[in-house]
Amino acid sequence: PKEIENLIKQCFLGKEGVKGIADFKSMVLGENSLLAALEVVFEEDKTAEEIREIIEICEKNITQKFPEVKNIYVETKVKEKLCM
Repeated sequence: PKEIENLIKQCFLGKEGVKGIADFKSMVLGENSLLAALEVVFEEDKTAEEIREIIEICEKNITQKFPEVKNIYVETKVKEKLCM
């Protein structure tokens, strides 16, 4: 659903250190089960720990608001061409 897609994108895009999203895919796995896969582009000066913290915060916020999002896969990128 578009509402869930928008929340997922905005959660990441609203974080300091995130430059954008290079790719986004989602899939309905069942009646109450969704999967989201993103390629998130981070600023070059972010450490692995900072990136991990951003991802964990976003995952928590997304699953609290939409518990049907069971799986969130995030691939991290630096200096990627952005589509969003």
